[in-house]
Amino acid sequence: MSNIQAHRTLADLPDTLREAHWVKPGDQTLPVLDVVAIRRVEESAFKQVDSFLLMQAAGLRSAQRILDWVHAQRLTIAHFLVLAGPGNNGGDACIVAHQLAVLGMHVQWVNCPGHSEPSADRQAAERLCISLLEPTEWPEEGLPLTRDTVVIDGLLGIGCTRAPEGLIARIIESVNTQINMQQGHHQPGRTRVVALDCPSGLNCSTGQAPGVAMQADLTLSYIACKTGLLDESGKDLCGDIEIDSLNCDDLLGQAHTAPALWAHSDHHMRRQLPRRQHRHHKGSYGSVAVVGGQTGMVGAALLTARAALAMGAGRVAMTLLAEHTQRSGPWALMPDIEVPGQSCFLDPLWPELMNKTLDDNLAFAQVLAVGPGLGTSAASEALLHQVLDTQAARNSGQHLVLDADALNLLAKDTGLEQALLHFQSSRAHASTTLTPHPLEAARLLACSVQDIQANRYAATKALSKRFQATVILKGPATLVASGEDVSINLTGGPALATGGSGDVLTGAVASFLAQGLDSHEAAQCAVWLHGLSVQPFEGMEPLVVSHASQISQRMQAQLNALLRQHTR
Repeated sequence: MSNIQAHRTLADLPDTLREAHWVKPGDQTLPVLDVVAIRRVEESAFKQVDSFLLMQAAGLRSAQRILDWVHAQRLTIAHFLVLAGPGNNGGDACIVAHQLAVLGMHVQWVNCPGHSEPSADRQAAERLCISLLEPTEWPEEGLPLTRDTVVIDGLLGIGCTRAPEGLIARIIESVNTQINMQQGHHQPGRTRVVALDCPSGLNCSTGQAPGVAMQADLTLSYIACKTGLLDESGKDLCGDIEIDSLNCDDLLGQAHTAPALWAHSDHHMRRQLPRRQHRHHKGSYGSVAVVGGQTGMVGAALLTARAALAMGAGRVAMTLLAEHTQRSGPWALMPDIEVPGQSCFLDPLWPELMNKTLDDNLAFAQVLAVGPGLGTSAASEALLHQVLDTQAARNSGQHLVLDADALNLLAKDTGLEQALLHFQSSRAHASTTLTPHPLEAARLLACSVQDIQANRYAATKALSKRFQATVILKGPATLVASGEDVSINLTGGPALATGGSGDVLTGAVASFLAQGLDSHEAAQCAVWLHGLSVQPFEGMEPLVVSHASQISQRMQAQLNALLRQHTR
């Protein structure tokens, strides 16, 4: 970005700042920053370019993108309702309103006053808007929204950290309520909302909405993607997301803002998938042992084992803590045969799954997945100690994946944590992966779930550092951390919120480790495919409600489709 003289009129805006470069997360790998880092980038940018120029660039690019989006959506638009708050986000909205009016659109402009004097840039944008438009007052009962209206939300920007109040809260509530009412009637069309930088009311660092927040169909964000757009409430509030760096790409690595969090592109993820060749055999794809399955919870271990096979592991065996499993549903047992320390469980749908004693599996497997259905009994704790102590003594090179009750046991028994660290020190070329959900993460870090959710990025890094492991912190936007390398997953949906979904993910991680991926790659690929499974593909509808076995089957279908593309 070169030094440019300050300009205060749109006519003088350089062509370099008029040219937009909107990118959707997933189309290319993007840095993801919190608000503090974004502010540092802005400060660096303002040393090279007048701040009002960047505001104009954001407004002009947004206005044109909104018109393109309206055309692509084939919307019949009567007018635009532009909501401008008192901050610089409201200044962006003023520029959008002015530009839409210049282009001949019918525009209503609601200008919301603040409690303090606005910035010079915000005042300049307001004066520009007043040259073409009269501000519209927002009445107590609210402005009626028609189905052919597009609302431009510039009420609150990325600095919002508390619940909206007063007039702004009333506007947000009115817009959301009217749109919900429109959706409840069987009539074509509805009001659409485009948010500038972020939906008003969303905390762009945490993804939480402390109060009422605008529900957007499209969010046009500037400089870089913000963590809150991709996580927690942001996943539901933002709609489609597009990012324009405003030519600040070269500043992202300056002023100590080099991002450690990345949202990788689909292309990047496809390239990491393990490849399969004609000369390969089952031994080429590794062996996985699943250890868990307390009485009444054998299904969790079975889901993990099935997923490991479905994702391509060459051989998979189970060690079930339950000595006996009751005959139920589609499952069958060998009749009344007792083998000490080993269940006689047989899955007729997946007879490839082997059953082995713990000692046999500790010698057999290249990857141990411990925890699904394990329980937290004394026997469970002793089994986990046995796994760690035995393998540490053997100086084995096995990878370890800990999930579910193995994590709960690790959190309550400091002796297990020391055993785990000793186990890791005995393996020079093997990895440990932890797969906690927020409550398990809170137990491991001895804090509250609220503490975890307030800064998921920091919590994931803290877990990775403490346990010297790759950590998968599950959630609406799952994070994967290996030391300083942290990525945020873009795939998924509410259909993943079902019992056993995490067991399937554990099996996928173990499978990719067995096939030779390193721990970070294995975790990323597993999480990515886990999310893809509930999204539409190859003529299949997206899942809204699912069960874990269905997720595993669709993961396998997605993986096959992706590997066929590579083969072609």
